[in-house]
Amino acid sequence: MIDLKNRKALFRSSYVRLNERLIIQKGLNDDQITHILKLHELKLAIFYMMEKKEDSEELKSLADRVTQVEYQLQDAWGFPRNIDYHRFWEMPKCTCPKMDNDDAWPSGHYVINFGCPVHGGII
Repeated sequence: MIDLKNRKALFRSSYVRLNERLIIQKGLNDDQITHILKLHELKLAIFYMMEKKEDSEELKSLADRVTQVEYQLQDAWGFPRNIDYHRFWEMPKCTCPKMDNDDAWPSGHYVINFGCPVHGGII
């Protein structure tokens, strides 16, 4: 569900609230904000699907979809496409080191757990 007034995208019990300062800085209109919120809603829906999957190949396929949504979000915000800003370790079922990657973000020098069912050496 999109809550344009509060700049929130909601899916089940998860939500994302947009950065109001960045909206103003970028001069986004309601249509652009709605588009960004719909992309976040899609990302949350994909995360929900990932939570329900166990098969590593299915998880990797869904992770690829998340990556595409992340690129679309960068486009929608007017940022250059840069995978270094994607926080892949926040995906459901990901076992890559969270603290190490939070500390390294957005350098692109991330730690991947090669046993991760989502990333397993693909990043």
